Amino acid sequence: MDTEAKKMKYIVAAASSIKDDIKSVAQHKDTYPTGLSMSTVEACAAFIPRSLQLFLKALFVSTGKR
Repeated sequence: MDTEAKKMKYIVAAASSIKDDIKSVAQHKDTYPTGLSMSTVEACAAFIPRSLQLFLKALFVSTGKR
């Protein structure tokens, strides 16, 4: 397997794992969060699985390296 195929395999596996984490987040369909309960970044992050937070941070937060 070449390097590009391995990379794609890892990406698909990571996406599958993150998708499973998203599906496992507890959902309360009878109520919605209030504006007050969603007023901070930390409060909003509580609704996002840790694996997705890590992925997004790695994707969008610059470390200064290029």
